[in-house]
Amino acid sequence: MILDAGGGPSRYSIQLANRGYSVILLNLVPEMLKTARRRVKEAGVLGRINQFVQGSIEDLSIFPDKKFDAVLCLGGPLNHLLRAEQREKAARELLRVARKGAPIFVSSSVA
Repeated sequence: MILDAGGGPSRYSIQLANRGYSVILLNLVPEMLKTARRRVKEAGVLGRINQFVQGSIEDLSIFPDKKFDAVLCLGGPLNHLLRAEQREKAARELLRVARKGAPIFVSSSVA
């Protein structure tokens, strides 16, 4: 199972689902989740997206420790967290939900 944290309109989730992975897409904005669901359905991979979850990358308490085989936080979700403390909290959460040795992919332009 892969977590696409801050997955937006599902760009990465669709690619992963097309490759046979099961994905949970998390996003803060309900409208973006609606767009993601529509795009996933259009791509024909709805069965591989296990959940569309509204939530923040700062609080992944909905998920247990070490749940995911891989975690993505790509395309700038961390850029929306303005304070360093917020980004650090999100990073701790992404690490917490990843299994030991799981790859974690993060992109940010914030220094």
